[in-house]
Amino acid sequence: MNKLNAIINSNLEFRKILIQRDGLNVFFIEKEKLETNEKGEIQIDFLSLRKELQEILVLPSGTCFQVIGDSNPFSKLGHRYAGTVLQTLMQKHQGPVLYGFTSNKDGGANGVVGEWLENNPEYSNKVVANIVYPESIIAIQDWECTYSEAVKNYLVVFDDQKDCHFGDDVALSDNLAKKLLCLEGGVISFCQIVNTLIYHDDPEITVIHGLRDKKNRSWFSAAELISKLKKANSIEDSIKIKNAYLNDKKLYDPSGKLPSPEIIKVKEDQVNTAFQALIASKNSLEKLKGITVNECVTPKLTKSELFQLPNLKNAGSYILNTPLSPV
Repeated sequence: MNKLNAIINSNLEFRKILIQRDGLNVFFIEKEKLETNEKGEIQIDFLSLRKELQEILVLPSGTCFQVIGDSNPFSKLGHRYAGTVLQTLMQKHQGPVLYGFTSNKDGGANGVVGEWLENNPEYSNKVVANIVYPESIIAIQDWECTYSEAVKNYLVVFDDQKDCHFGDDVALSDNLAKKLLCLEGGVISFCQIVNTLIYHDDPEITVIHGLRDKKNRSWFSAAELISKLKKANSIEDSIKIKNAYLNDKKLYDPSGKLPSPEIIKVKEDQVNTAFQALIASKNSLEKLKGITVNECVTPKLTKSELFQLPNLKNAGSYILNTPLSPV
């Protein structure tokens, strides 16, 4: 982390797009270039950026894949299940893999990726971690967030005020990646799924729900909502499904505390705005039906058997509810 921090600090003045040093590849993206102009356009050539990632990482493909989802930890079984699916997908994917780098010390989506990478360092050449500077560094230094030392490639979003926060990289990764794996996920993850469906003509998305502890399953899950919307046969059906789901679920708050009415309203507006953009887009229902949905279901095992599940690569055969259809 010290090497990465030194590279970032040294580049804030010189504004290079890519620095290769100490075995690291660090790409720099100015936050303002991710903001839409008066024409609604972003000032980044994503096609060229994909090509550059492919060339620098020496990969067979420039097609990007991203992993998103909960920041809070999953159940022990859910964590293992998510790792099983990730392993299957990563064995097939030949391009860059993007993820959010910092994770809750007990897991979550980024924790699943970090653990998988630590156990499979041979994939480190194609994994790219998103950094929002300085909040990603603060999360590690002050909030006890964890990260994988195996990461060698980074996309750093920054600005002159050193005021970038989590979420400021969404426009970057959603435009880059047409392939996506969502592990549960909250409101922002739902918005990212919608972005992927809208931004790309042939998106390939896998979502997984049922990963959380039972006590947390009353919270909003992007993957679970998508699993229900996928069954809609009309726009009217999808609206009813979305409204019923929002009435039934608490809106997810990463702090684990009940959010204030103001925050609930913001989150409701975010879901509704993304949903309206989705149904207004071309072939929205067809794209929804193209999403692969998997659910982690607790197997009927004794407690002792549950803690003796096989290793990560074999666990899936015990707990897959539906056939695994990799992206």
